[in-house]
Amino acid sequence: MQEMRDNKGFSLVELVIVLALMAVLGSAIFYSYTLLFGQYARQCANNISAALDKEKNYALAKSATIDCYMELTKDSKGINVKYYTPSNAIAQGNSVDHWVEVAGETRKIGNKNVDVSFDLDDGSTISLAEGQSLKFIYNRTSGALKGVVSSDGATKGLPLDAGGNVVVTGKCTKITIINGRTYEIVIYPATGKHVLSRV
Repeated sequence: MQEMRDNKGFSLVELVIVLALMAVLGSAIFYSYTLLFGQYARQCANNISAALDKEKNYALAKSATIDCYMELTKDSKGINVKYYTPSNAIAQGNSVDHWVEVAGETRKIGNKNVDVSFDLDDGSTISLAEGQSLKFIYNRTSGALKGVVSSDGATKGLPLDAGGNVVVTGKCTKITIINGRTYEIVIYPATGKHVLSRV
């Protein structure tokens, strides 16, 4: 009678099959992970694009002698948008308390892991960090992008000069949204129009 041996090990064929299965499963997991986080970038890009449209409409419809503005902020929960309209149609002095938040319009528009950066017309870039604020101001007669104001998220209102004009940080020409995938919103300040695309 032939005695059975206890084979302790894999044959080369078994090893190749196991490695192939692991590679397929690893690729599927990586692809799903990329899709999940790519979805966050896409949602945030779409929401920012819609917010820019809404702010332009507010500027054309609700501004009088004081500009409306839209504020993007980032906190520990994500990226948020708020809209502010004049509390009084006529400018009174040089106060930053001319604006009231539009009720019911504040909302989260992006996941906390999404990176958003803003290219300005002077060649500088602002990356939205936690506790930071970027305010967009559109021209109340033409709808053109008047400029943006960068500040800490606690500062209310817009900085005004002695003549009551908004002191802007610069004009935003491009917004880049990254998380697994990259999206860009190219802004044309002269008209206030913008185009969203995936890079």
